Amino acid sequence: KSGSLSETLARNKICRLAFLLHVTVEEGIIALSSHCVKHNLQLALSFLSIIEDLKMKLPQVYTKISALIGQLISVYKPTESPSILIECFSSVTSKVTRQYRTYSESCQFDNICCWMSLLNRSIGCSKAAIKPAYGDPAPTPTSVILVHSCIQNMIYSFFKPFENAALPVDKSASSFLSNTNEVANENREIMLVWQRLREEQQDLTCIRLMIDHCWSQKIINPAFIKSTPVDKFLTQSIKELLKKLFRMRNFDLELALSLLHYFSKDEALDFLVEESQSVGYNYQRLSAISQLALTYCEVNKIDKLTKKFKKHHMSCKWAKKLNELGLPYKDAFKDTDNEHKQLISKLISLPSITIPLLKEFCLDMFFDLQECLMMYLEYLLLNWQPDMHVTEVPSSGDKVMVVKNSKQELLQQCRAVLHQLGTKAVRSELGVMTWNESVQNGLCNFWNKVNYYYYEVYFVLAELYQNVLSQQVAIQQILSYQGMLQFLQSYTRISAPSETEQEQWFQLFPNTNHLPPISQYRLPFIPFCVKEPPWSTIKPELSLKTYKIWYDIIPNLGLDRDMLCTLTIQRLTSDQLAGGSKDKSGWRLQTCNSSVLQDIQECVRHIRNQEMASAALYYVVNHMPPGADQMAAAKLCYLQAETWLSQDFSEKAKAGFAKVQKKYLTVCTSHILHSSGLGKPEYLELVLHPQELICALYDDNSILQRKTGTLSHCPDINSVVLAIGQLHRVNVVGIQQELLSEWLYPADSPPLDSSCDDITQNIAAIHSGSTTLSDNDSIIRACYVLESMELETAAKYLVSYAGELECRPTAVRLRALQCLCTIATADIVVTTTGRTLDSIKGNMQNLMFISELEKLGLVWSVKGFESCDKEDVMRILLMKASPHAVQLAAALGYVFKLINIRYWDQTLQLMTSYAMVEELVIVLPELTHLCHLLDSNIFTGAWNCALITPLQKAEYPLSKESGRRVQRSLEMLYCCPIPRQVNLLLMLEHCQRLHSQELISRLEPFLSLTQSNTIKTSPVHIKQEILME
Repeated sequence: KSGSLSETLARNKICRLAFLLHVTVEEGIIALSSHCVKHNLQLALSFLSIIEDLKMKLPQVYTKISALIGQLISVYKPTESPSILIECFSSVTSKVTRQYRTYSESCQFDNICCWMSLLNRSIGCSKAAIKPAYGDPAPTPTSVILVHSCIQNMIYSFFKPFENAALPVDKSASSFLSNTNEVANENREIMLVWQRLREEQQDLTCIRLMIDHCWSQKIINPAFIKSTPVDKFLTQSIKELLKKLFRMRNFDLELALSLLHYFSKDEALDFLVEESQSVGYNYQRLSAISQLALTYCEVNKIDKLTKKFKKHHMSCKWAKKLNELGLPYKDAFKDTDNEHKQLISKLISLPSITIPLLKEFCLDMFFDLQECLMMYLEYLLLNWQPDMHVTEVPSSGDKVMVVKNSKQELLQQCRAVLHQLGTKAVRSELGVMTWNESVQNGLCNFWNKVNYYYYEVYFVLAELYQNVLSQQVAIQQILSYQGMLQFLQSYTRISAPSETEQEQWFQLFPNTNHLPPISQYRLPFIPFCVKEPPWSTIKPELSLKTYKIWYDIIPNLGLDRDMLCTLTIQRLTSDQLAGGSKDKSGWRLQTCNSSVLQDIQECVRHIRNQEMASAALYYVVNHMPPGADQMAAAKLCYLQAETWLSQDFSEKAKAGFAKVQKKYLTVCTSHILHSSGLGKPEYLELVLHPQELICALYDDNSILQRKTGTLSHCPDINSVVLAIGQLHRVNVVGIQQELLSEWLYPADSPPLDSSCDDITQNIAAIHSGSTTLSDNDSIIRACYVLESMELETAAKYLVSYAGELECRPTAVRLRALQCLCTIATADIVVTTTGRTLDSIKGNMQNLMFISELEKLGLVWSVKGFESCDKEDVMRILLMKASPHAVQLAAALGYVFKLINIRYWDQTLQLMTSYAMVEELVIVLPELTHLCHLLDSNIFTGAWNCALITPLQKAEYPLSKESGRRVQRSLEMLYCCPIPRQVNLLLMLEHCQRLHSQELISRLEPFLSLTQSNTIKTSPVHIKQEILME
């Protein structure tokens, strides 16, 4: 139980007990230890370790102690009770591994006390006592036995010479290490023990035991010389332990330094050099080696390898830092300036890099700090990236880009670098430059390398420039740049990057594959920094909505507002001028883009140069879609050109005005034509020839179609002509009078057959009592032209042609009178002519017959014709026997109610022979009252001709015109005075051929009973034929 007491308390108690028993303290300790050695080995050791100053004791006491130690060693069996050994010798193993001395600094042991202290007390060390960080692993039972064996052998070797002490030899170690009973050499046996300890990772313990073995041998024999095997093994063990220390994460410098002192200086340095070469780029081991080498050289005042190991130490230091920073640690071992530049480039690219760290690197690697900081400044400026955020404006749908990261952060970083650059002079290819010159050159170089869409970087560069510039002119230039940057930063580009812009980008930045995303929202800044005007960059941005934005910045660029506005208008595309209309092919009759024209007019007002303003509007006219908008633009251009001509009477102005006027007249005339539906190519070709165009318009077929009603909408040519006349400032009335004079005069020597239709129409007109006796094209056109005049004026004009003057041709007088009766009311006709309507009608009939007779070479005056015998005239006409003469004879007999049977027989016979169906249709119903006097065969033939001919000429299926004539034939049958003499069977045959049951049904009442019976079966037959077809 006393084993738990402290050493001082135990000694005091033992001293008191020895005093009471009248024995010495040593004798009491020996007695207690002897009593406990077999029962409590730990307590026995504790008692034994209390003995002090053994060398001062009596020989008999020393002998007793020696015997007791021998008994203690012989009693303990480490293989049987290793736990006891671990506990008993814990102090021994721990102290041996924690405290040690080099061989050269060993203490002088002259008695057993030093060896007893191995069991329980600290060794009294010299000045080399150190507390290392390294320690052997916890001892295993095997290693404890080995340590005990070594201590036992040392104690045995030590006590053997004293007093001839007979101590038992413990063979447990030998039997533990070898299965043979052969007793080996002493040194070989102990080396095997040491080797096994090393295998058990008890390196420090092994080395301590080896050194203590050498001490014990030296104490026993002062002339002891280390045996070569022991020394070699010790040297090898120390080197291996040093290598092991080099590999440790926490290098134990003190322990390594103590171990290294075992060698001589040359041996130590050779070992360090060899190790530094063998570890390669293992910066952790090389750092430990270089640290040990530098400390060793410092302690021993060695300068030979200091520089080399300092370099190694710095390389290892930065290799560790590079590895922690995520960079290749091998870069720290590179030596050249170019390699250091490459490493700095990697360092400055790290987000966590700091200026102190760069300064430390330059200091350690002897690199120029200014150059390093300029590289860092360049990296900050050239590798800044915007934090873009794009949003869409709900109202307009436009996209707005905002850069979130402010330029202030970059500016602070760059200012911090600039502050650290210092003020020393810099040597370059141009010689020695001042600090300001060096920084200016560097910033200028950066300026040309910056991503020219990053305005924030240019802002920062401009701020840095102002810190180093001294010339006021240069500062003003920088301020101008800042103004442009502020404008561009607030501006959002509207055009996509052009091909030229892309080519310039890839020339400056060949390692990129595409433009940066910010280029969709920003313009390049470089074009605004050069001396040449940046029109190529500005022009795509100009529009009627944006051109005013540039007014504030163009003075800084030295640009002209007139040119800016001109380019704005020239930038307008056909789509923009079209106002978004999808119909771009035809002529637009309505204004679709009046707002754009207003914007264009507003833009032109800002152009002070009248010539440029006229040219801009002329561009608009040429590119405006054809139609009302183009006409409006042409008017603006024409007014502008007039202003230009009024201020400048030069030949250039006159030529320019003539060009604009030609375009204006072309566009406006074309619009007038298109607006009236007259935009035909043949008319558009004459837009610059107004007189020819007016004549061509009055010759348009629509004038004739107005009378027939075949057109649902007829163009108002009179209004068109009036508008063209006003536009071109031509005498429209004079042109109209020329046309009237031409139309009132008939064509020279017309073919006789050409007037047949006119006579037929006139006969029908006279029969209906109309005063308009002709549908002649010229008369229709003349009447249409006259409608554009006031009625009284037109009537007077026609009366001047239709008067009693015999100098005018009869046809002209007839036409004038026909036109008058067509366009004027009865009152105006009566008032103007001074005649009654019946008188006018009679006069027209006479003029018509006189005119037609003149065509046959028969000339009569009006009075002569009125007084002549009409039957004589009819006789003369029948003598001629031409179709024209026959028609005229029929008309004459019809109008004047002639009843000469002989003449009528002759007329009907000739009309039948000429198949004059239309004339027969008019004349035959009027001759019903004479049918009993006329030749029955001629009269019957005439009716058959009038009724059957239309059926004969008709083809199935019936056309519209054929159907009209066939229906008219059947209708005439009802008024035929001789229906039984008509060839009804032939008509029936033709009706059957035409597959018309309706015609057959209408014909049925006129057939005789026999014929009716035939027809009864015919419809079925006809129906079957129709179905089969």
